[in-house]
Amino acid sequence: MIGTGRSTETRWIDVGPQAKAPVRSIATAGLPRSASAQAAEHLWCERGDGPVPSIELHASYDEAAHTLLHGLTSHLLIPNGRSDIVSFYEDTRLRFSSAFVHSTNYVLVSSGEHAASTPQVAIPAGLSAVAAQLLHERFSSFVVQDVLHEGEAVSKVRNGGADLTLLTADAAESCGLPLLEGHHLSQMLWSVFIPSAPMP
Repeated sequence: MIGTGRSTETRWIDVGPQAKAPVRSIATAGLPRSASAQAAEHLWCERGDGPVPSIELHASYDEAAHTLLHGLTSHLLIPNGRSDIVSFYEDTRLRFSSAFVHSTNYVLVSSGEHAASTPQVAIPAGLSAVAAQLLHERFSSFVVQDVLHEGEAVSKVRNGGADLTLLTADAAESCGLPLLEGHHLSQMLWSVFIPSAPMP
């Protein structure tokens, strides 16, 4: 069993009087047990309105934002490591309300074949620095394939389009792909958004 490495310390940045309003539902992107899912569970445990988490995992963060802007969820959760995070901050329909740090344990999974001397690595958006930490411990060189999310990365490895990818320790245990030795504990900043105008 690989430890999840989840942080027990909560560090928050709250902006405005609505920042600590109870969270009714959370929209984010990713697979079950992904970093987004774990961060959403953490957000719910800290500020959720009720004992049963209401978390929606979408195929993209744009799709997750769409549900927020149409009043289907109350909060949007996005990792600050994404290269397009500024587009959400600049969207006048969204209001940044909070941010928090959450720790996630990452590991490498493989296609099960003998690793190439220069492997093809599918790296989900926002995880290039984490991937580099893990890969440089094992390989002198590697080829990066940028993908949108963990689901696409896992599909590439399973279908032979990539040799490796990185997943959270929780997701790696359930995906059925062989694990490589080593792990990296990443502390990532997550941003929480609410609609800039009250939803009807």
